[in-house]
Amino acid sequence: MTFEEYLRIEMEYFNPHYDQFYQGLGLRFRRVNRKTHDVEISMPRIYRIEEKTRMRYYEDMLVEEVQDTETKKPGWLYYCKAQRLLYSFANAVAPYAIYLTYSINWPIFLDWYMHRREEFEGGESTQGYGRTLNRYVPMHQLLHEGIAKKVFIDFDVMPSNVGA
Repeated sequence: MTFEEYLRIEMEYFNPHYDQFYQGLGLRFRRVNRKTHDVEISMPRIYRIEEKTRMRYYEDMLVEEVQDTETKKPGWLYYCKAQRLLYSFANAVAPYAIYLTYSINWPIFLDWYMHRREEFEGGESTQGYGRTLNRYVPMHQLLHEGIAKKVFIDFDVMPSNVGA
C-alpha cells in the first residue's frame, strides 16, 4: 500500500470513525490535521488529539523516531503536541473498520518513553512516508503502567486472533 492510498483510506474510513466516536461522547470537535495533532476538542479549553491507525492488529505501539532516514527528518514522536493519542487497529481490507482503540496520555507517555526508549526493540519500515525508524512498545506494558486504556472495542469486526 502506498502512502497516498493510506491517506485516502484514512480520509474515507478512519476519520469518519473517529468523528463518530467523538460525537458519541457528546464532544464539540474540529479536524485541524496539523503536524502536531489531528483534532481539537473544546472542553471548554482546547484539548489536542493525535490519531494513529495501524492496518492490522499488533501487540505493540509503533513509535516513529525518524520519518525519513534519507533526510533524517524526525518522526511524529518529536513533533506531536497532543494531550491524548488515540491509537487504533483496523481491518486491512475494505471496509477498513477500526475495531480497537487505546487512549494514551501523551505527555505522560512521552516522559516515560524518553527514559526507557533503549529498552524497546527498533526496526525500519518502508510502508509509510519514506524509510522510517521505529521502536515497538508493548501495549500490555502501557496498560499495566496506567498510561493507556482501551476506549473502543467492536467485537463485530474484530479478527478472532485479537486478544481484547
